[in-house]
Amino acid sequence: MKNKHFIIALLFAVIAISFGIITGVNYFIQPKIFNQPAIPTRKIATVSATGIRHSEVAGAALSGAVIITWQTADYPQNAGVNINLLKKISASPVSYELVDKIATDAPNTGSFNWIPGPGETGKNLFVQVTCGAVSQLSAECQTTSKPLPVN
Repeated sequence: MKNKHFIIALLFAVIAISFGIITGVNYFIQPKIFNQPAIPTRKIATVSATGIRHSEVAGAALSGAVIITWQTADYPQNAGVNINLLKKISASPVSYELVDKIATDAPNTGSFNWIPGPGETGKNLFVQVTCGAVSQLSAECQTTSKPLPVN
C-alpha cells in the first residue's frame, strides 16, 4: 500500500513538472504581444462642414457671397470636396433632399465662396460638404457634420 501511494505521488510530481516545463518553454518561445509591431489601421478620411458666413468684402464680384468653410482629416492629397444645397423636408426623422450641386470636386482649401441664386437662401435650406468623387475615397470617407443652415 505504501508503494502505491508513493507511485501515485511520483506520477503527480512528474505530471506537474512536465506541465511546468511545457508552460515555461511556450512562454519563452512565443513572441511577446508588446514586442510585436503595431498592425497599421486603415484611416478613414473625413469631411466636416464648420461654418457659413456672409462675405464682408465690398465689390460687385462678391456681393451677396456666402463663405462655406470645412475641415478634412486623413484626406487624400489633391482630392476635392462636393458642396450641396439641401432642403429639409422632414424634422422627425430628419430628412433632406438635394436641391442643387453648388460645387463638384471643389479644391480642398477649407473654404468656398458661393453666390446664391434666387431662392437658394432661407428657411429649410442647408449646405452640406461631402467627400469628393475621387476613386480613392469610394469606401473610405465619411461626412462627420450635419448640414448647415443657409440664412
